[in-house]
Amino acid sequence: MRRVFLTLILALLSVVSSLLPRLFPPEKPQPKPRPAEVQTELSPWLPMEGLAVTRWAAEPTVILVVDSSGSMRGTEARVAEVAARWNDLTGLVTFGDSARMLLEPGTSAERANAVLATLPYRGGSNLQAGLLTAIEWFERHDKSGEIRIVSDGEANVGEVDPQNIYALRDRLLARGIRLTVVESGEPASTILRDLAAATDGKIYAAGSDVR
Repeated sequence: MRRVFLTLILALLSVVSSLLPRLFPPEKPQPKPRPAEVQTELSPWLPMEGLAVTRWAAEPTVILVVDSSGSMRGTEARVAEVAARWNDLTGLVTFGDSARMLLEPGTSAERANAVLATLPYRGGSNLQAGLLTAIEWFERHDKSGEIRIVSDGEANVGEVDPQNIYALRDRLLARGIRLTVVESGEPASTILRDLAAATDGKIYAAGSDVR
């Protein structure tokens, strides 16, 4: 009798064991999405593998190059208009008879406005020196970006041969620098216009809004 009872118990347990998976099926683990299924917006210059960047909002470094020759007197408002777009990625180069870097990128807008407000306008226009000073900054810091030059005419100090100045195009292109020309009165020199065209830069005529 006991043997029969045990047999029935074992049979019952077997039936219950077979029914449990059907009554309470185990949860299946959710598969992890593959990298290719993740929706991302990547900067065009970044490698795709292993990145999940939703937006890349970095702005380019801009070196503002201001012609401070004597003929630029009276154009302070035009220079101030361009400087109104100053941010912490902007630097300042000025050129007259010679050129110098007055402010490195990272300088505050307040400091930039103070420097520009006291900028002396005198001497000739050493255009090549102004451009070279900005280009060499980009080369030293291994950066690309934009040179935004404010000038009113031709080079008349230092290197004045347009062909030799235009040779700077190769260094601009090699470093990935766009040249944008902002005219302050007289139309900019042909060489500046040619360099802007060669580097996919813009030309803002005198009186036009600078964006």
